[in-house]
Amino acid sequence: MEKIRIMKQVQRHRNEGSMRLEDMGNEFPEMPEEMREMIGQEVAKQIRKGTQRSSRMSKRSLAVLVLAATLALGMTAFAGVKIYQMQQKPVGNYGVSVTVDKNGEQGQSAGSENPTVLPVELAVGYLPEGMVETEEQKYSFADNPGRGGVSICFYGMDTGDDAFEILDRGVADSEQIQVAGYDGVYLEYENTGDTAAEFRKKIYVSYPDVHYVMEMYVGSDVSKEESLKIAEHIKLTPAAENSDTAVKAFLWSDYLAAAHEEAEKEAAASGEADVQVKLTASASEMANMHGVGEEFEMETFFGNDLGTISVTVKDIAVYDNVSMLDTAYCNEDFLTQETYENGKLKDTTIEFVNFGDGVERLDEVVGEKTTGQRFVYLTLAYTNHGSEDIKDVLFCPSVSPIVSEGDSYRIYQGSLPGADDASWDYARDKSLLMKGGEMSYYDVRGGERGNNYIPEIKAGETAEVHVGYFVNEDELPYLYLDPKGIGSEFTEENLAAGFVDIRQ
Repeated sequence: MEKIRIMKQVQRHRNEGSMRLEDMGNEFPEMPEEMREMIGQEVAKQIRKGTQRSSRMSKRSLAVLVLAATLALGMTAFAGVKIYQMQQKPVGNYGVSVTVDKNGEQGQSAGSENPTVLPVELAVGYLPEGMVETEEQKYSFADNPGRGGVSICFYGMDTGDDAFEILDRGVADSEQIQVAGYDGVYLEYENTGDTAAEFRKKIYVSYPDVHYVMEMYVGSDVSKEESLKIAEHIKLTPAAENSDTAVKAFLWSDYLAAAHEEAEKEAAASGEADVQVKLTASASEMANMHGVGEEFEMETFFGNDLGTISVTVKDIAVYDNVSMLDTAYCNEDFLTQETYENGKLKDTTIEFVNFGDGVERLDEVVGEKTTGQRFVYLTLAYTNHGSEDIKDVLFCPSVSPIVSEGDSYRIYQGSLPGADDASWDYARDKSLLMKGGEMSYYDVRGGERGNNYIPEIKAGETAEVHVGYFVNEDELPYLYLDPKGIGSEFTEENLAAGFVDIRQ
């Protein structure tokens, strides 16, 4: 059954390691790349919540999840003059509503003013020692690039400076703040045990003099005091029209309209029709299986263009000790916490969790088990059989435990055959090293972001890449490589490319 477009976009962009605006087509107007990524991650999270226990859900329900996800990521308009004040108030046990009141009264008529949002330049006057700008409007520590730190989004409030509301869920603490004379709200989120959630703090600041709102996502490696100091020293100054140095911002009217239109369009078009989220595949669908040492072709990106390249898994090794790893290519801090002094990997705990709504109740751990960690190290060869050199070749393979049951295959959901338990919604690994099957280690970097791209492969030549994954020991007999990097489900794309059998 055909998948709705939003799911394809989320999967495609997650595979690339960053959001690609040109690939969004007519789905949404242009918006900042960081915003796309955060929306994609939240939508993917909502989709997983709706599909962990079932391979079918209604398109209407999925559309609602998509809309809720985008609304949860910052759909808030703020005051345009100083008589407006940003406020926060509790909702339920764990929700916080962030509003902007006019003279202390909520609910003023939206759109009563339509200010012209002019371009501005961002000056970050303070960063903690060791923190650098790793991407535009994203800052992380030099010894941990691309992770943690702070990510800054801006919204141009062209719809007017009337009050809108945002509901943040799973909030542990919140307070109203003042930074450099501007109103703001500081939030900290509950630590529900999900080690993959790096950004558990957020700061909103309204700049009514220029009709912008800042939303700063704060990583776990940045303290409250330091994050507030960063915000305190942020300045927005007028920029020339079409300036290359103007902040990346998104007009609020376009963003709000696009998100609502997409969700409502899917709901209206499909009614209650089911959409298949493939967690199982038939033997015929999995017929395009590859073995270690076998060369096969697949599509990937060469910069912004799609092309075909040949791939071979040349070798596979499994380790319980990672002292040989070059820490320049992985998170040294996480390795230190998850290994003994001799480099041997510690055991990890898998938690079985029931979802909460983030307002009245949080996610609840209903069971757990202990298992060993293993590091799976693959040597991959990417060969250019074409007549022209190719640059910035994307590689993003993932690993996925897949259980073979008779004539069908199913994505491993946290329990091995015979151990399924209907009393939990999803399984969550407590290890800091686990990345849901995504690469934890790779030793070739390129592209403008300096991440998982091979800088160049000349015609007729081969580039060798080493990639690594941390997995649970009991997953090894079920492990497959997904060269397309989707992993969490079966799609037309990864079934066509074919999985590689790397079971141990």
